[in-house]
Amino acid sequence: MSSSRKIRTEIDNTFKKIKEGFEEFDALWNCVYSADTQAKKERYEADLKRQLNKLQKLRDSLKTWEKSSDSAITQYRTQIADYRSQIEDKMKEFKKCEKETKTKAYSKEGLRQPSKQSPKDEKRDEVCTTVKRLLAELHKQIEDCEVEERRERAKKKNVNQSLVSTLEEHIENHQWYIERLEVVLRQLDNEILDPYGLDDCLSAAEDYLASYRDKDYFFDSSVFDELGLDDSRVTTPVEPDSPNDALRSPAVKVIPPIPAVLAAPKPKPVPITPAPINYAQVLQRATSKSAPSPPKPAAPPAVTLTAPSFVPPTLSPADLPVWGHDELIALVEDAYRAFTAAPPAPLPALYTPAVPLSVPESFPQTPSEELHSAAVLDAMDANTLLFAFAYAENEEEKVRVKRALEEKGWIWSVEAKSWTNPKVGTFDYSTWKMKSVS
Repeated sequence: MSSSRKIRTEIDNTFKKIKEGFEEFDALWNCVYSADTQAKKERYEADLKRQLNKLQKLRDSLKTWEKSSDSAITQYRTQIADYRSQIEDKMKEFKKCEKETKTKAYSKEGLRQPSKQSPKDEKRDEVCTTVKRLLAELHKQIEDCEVEERRERAKKKNVNQSLVSTLEEHIENHQWYIERLEVVLRQLDNEILDPYGLDDCLSAAEDYLASYRDKDYFFDSSVFDELGLDDSRVTTPVEPDSPNDALRSPAVKVIPPIPAVLAAPKPKPVPITPAPINYAQVLQRATSKSAPSPPKPAAPPAVTLTAPSFVPPTLSPADLPVWGHDELIALVEDAYRAFTAAPPAPLPALYTPAVPLSVPESFPQTPSEELHSAAVLDAMDANTLLFAFAYAENEEEKVRVKRALEEKGWIWSVEAKSWTNPKVGTFDYSTWKMKSVS
């Protein structure tokens, strides 16, 4: 009796240890796949392996009890079999994790694996797909409403005006949803909006598409208010507080180009806004203390100039504002800073161009990663791969191309430093014939 009680106590303690081991195994499993660096992932994997070894020792005890014919173990046989199968499942999961961790990024298997994304990126892709599907459905509904409206207006008699107005209202509501959803899609691409906070808005758009033709449906225009799309979509220009602020602001007014041929000035009314100011004449007048000279007679009707000159100011010299030398230097410096080109954006550390060149931000700044994937390289023909191998920018790219060529049957000769293919052969220029490689 005492031996049976001892066995039962041992079995209960083993079951308790197995449950605790499962909890710790699951926690370490999550740590392995949430690690942000390879070093942390390997450390968590080592801890996971130690925990699995403990579970395997407990599994050996379960296997011993399964083979035993003791009557005290009869009531535990179902639980023993369940715990043993669960431990074996954990062993299979660990083999899969170990294989993924040991697979090198640039190996043949690593290149063929799909690119891994974080849960947030996967959610963003899912939401973008849903938004694109909603936009396509809204455009289709607009086309259907327009066709129905044209069909109703084509009737010569008994045109249902209430139906026409209802269709126009539906088209307007569809356009309203399309504008908001396009803004949502752009902000998702720019990682401005949180993809986890758009479920209510998307479900509201789904409900709208499903029931907007119902008579008791109420159009809700506050669906996207919590996202603040209207504030981010419309930007109001800020007016300067004073004329001096307007002159010192980055948005400096550009002086139009001066024509080479000047005609005789015609009498014009004094404009409301001041004309462009000749800063050279103002500086000359400010530095010299002499009185302004009387106006000179008008120029001939048409004078051809070989070099560009400044347009004479419309105001008389006495009405022009007088600035000091320091103020004019400050204005010129502000204008220079306003028109200085912005510095180029910093390049990623993983790519450094051989010939740096400043290009607009709308152009790609780095080569496409898809061009270096195993699927794209396998689809290329041999001539393209040979060209890519000869003009590879780095060793990493050369290794990828070399692997693709070897899969197509090409052999690299280290001594001759050339590629040969037994199926294709080589061209013998002495005999001007193809020579097979034995």
